[in-house]
Amino acid sequence: MLISPTEPAFFRTLGKVSSVPEEYGVDFLFASTEFGLVGVQRKELSDFVASVKDGRLSKELGQMKRLGLAMLVLEGVPKWTSDGLLMSSSTQWRKTQHLGVMWSIQLSNCWTSSTTSTQDTSALLSALVKWTSKPRHLSLESRPGPSSDEWGKVGNREWALHLLQGFRGIGPVQAAAIFDHFQGVPLRWDVGILDLMQVDGIGRTRAERLLDSVNGGTQLSLE
Repeated sequence: MLISPTEPAFFRTLGKVSSVPEEYGVDFLFASTEFGLVGVQRKELSDFVASVKDGRLSKELGQMKRLGLAMLVLEGVPKWTSDGLLMSSSTQWRKTQHLGVMWSIQLSNCWTSSTTSTQDTSALLSALVKWTSKPRHLSLESRPGPSSDEWGKVGNREWALHLLQGFRGIGPVQAAAIFDHFQGVPLRWDVGILDLMQVDGIGRTRAERLLDSVNGGTQLSLE
């Protein structure tokens, strides 16, 4: 990781000091196989407000467009008066204005994140390096896990409605109507245990569970 010379010495354990990050409008710069160049701009609250007012942030966001992934890290916990003014700012900065600027930053294809201290920012940077080095990101692609011992069984209504809504054109109302009409999931596997066991990662136990999950239903084709 390359670190801007303007950053506190605390961060220098993360990588090498270089002025290259500043060419991209960031304070930290590293390469990722999946994203290409990744850059992070760190701003304390007071500097964030000042950079909006003097135009520095606008310039930096323009420079960040050359990055594969850009992120602004806002360091510090904002405290607001009852009138919605930032307490730590020497100039007037309203909460509504703050939210608007943060949303505008995200519209410019720059991710945003918040930390509480330099130590917290350092931990975030380390986590970001690790996350961007992963070849796949599947956390949000998986369906919910079992909510009870009955989840995944043909008679479990919650699971059945979730399964049926995976078909195009079937929403919660239609899924419930199908389940109630057939008193279960009206689907059937057209392969057996040995066929399923030919799939990488599918053993006998998993194959049996897959077959049992819709066992006993009437064949249903949704086209």
